[in-house]
Amino acid sequence: MGIMTDQTKFTQVQQQIASEWEKLVTGQVAAFETVLAEIGKLQAKGIAQAIANFEEAGRYAKESLALVERVSGEWRKLAIETAQRAAHFITP
Repeated sequence: MGIMTDQTKFTQVQQQIASEWEKLVTGQVAAFETVLAEIGKLQAKGIAQAIANFEEAGRYAKESLALVERVSGEWRKLAIETAQRAAHFITP
């Protein structure tokens, strides 16, 4: 019976080691999955922020172009008025 008891203890120790190893591996996999999920959230947040920044930059560009167009139109109008006044003074 001594051999059977030693074999039983050895088997129990093997099972315990296997169980602890499985818990360790499962825990590490779960932690890795959590890290990857957090990285995914951060990437999504970063992409959303980048898109918002591009949209804002686009809005500023549109506003700038509209301002340039308006100022250019006013400058052309002023140039025409000035040319007309000059022509009026030059001709009797």
